Amino acid sequence: MSHQASPAETARYGVIRRAVGVLRSDTVRQLLQHRLSVIGLAYIGIILIVGVFAPWIAPADPLEIDPINSLAPPTLSHPLGLDHVGRDQLSRLIYGARVSLIVGLLSVGVAILIGVPLGIVAAYAGGWVDHAIMRMIDAMIAIPGLLFAMLLLLVMGGSVLTVSIALGVNLFTTQARLVRSQALSVKEREYFMAARMIGAPPWRMLLLHMTPNSIQPVIVQATLGMGFAILGEAGLSFIGVGVEPPIATWGSMLNLAFVNLRSAPWLSFAPGVAIFLLVLSFNFVGDGLRDVLDPRLRGRF
Repeated sequence: MSHQASPAETARYGVIRRAVGVLRSDTVRQLLQHRLSVIGLAYIGIILIVGVFAPWIAPADPLEIDPINSLAPPTLSHPLGLDHVGRDQLSRLIYGARVSLIVGLLSVGVAILIGVPLGIVAAYAGGWVDHAIMRMIDAMIAIPGLLFAMLLLLVMGGSVLTVSIALGVNLFTTQARLVRSQALSVKEREYFMAARMIGAPPWRMLLLHMTPNSIQPVIVQATLGMGFAILGEAGLSFIGVGVEPPIATWGSMLNLAFVNLRSAPWLSFAPGVAIFLLVLSFNFVGDGLRDVLDPRLRGRF
């Protein structure tokens, strides 16, 4: 009995040690030494604060219209001008930050919830189960991401939740492939083979051995996926199939700016720059996490 209890205790300790290892202070310290990551984290933090406190920061109601002063240029009272129906662009930009962050978080969450279990099961089961899952993922990859998202949105309708689900379904394929690759490596390691030899049940093998030791790539890919989701939401809203108006999104702001590009070119500057900087910031943080979590890349930044 004591011999059987020891592996279980070791497994629990391994899970805790792995979780703490990912978030240990040394990792945070190294990430903060990565200059581009610090820049990215600073901008993401600003956007997060702006999105959370949008009702108190925004100078006006983003839905309030002023048709008489439509397409008014920037002034002291309206630093980014007014759109085609007289809505304050700065207020809409601030509220749009909230939508972008929510869509990014929900999309990545959906991708992880779908992709990680599929990748783990495919690696653990092997055989026809692995082939079936991977061929399904290959078929998903063959479909253009935005086209597939558009088809889903035409069926489900445009809202923050449905856009997040549509983008998350596109993102899960990358997560599944990454996790499967890592899990196949874990499957060949001594501690995993030892647990199998002593008769550990499958659920314990999956939850206590394979999953905790296979999720490191998920952390990096989730950060990069945030940028893709924000860009995808902006693209869907730009072509008119994303979050339905009158909700303020950066993509819909660019759509309206494009329509009025000749008469009011200033409308396109702020949302375009905001999208560019936020996506770039998540890429910076993702690169920093990759450098910190991958031992082969440590010390090169």
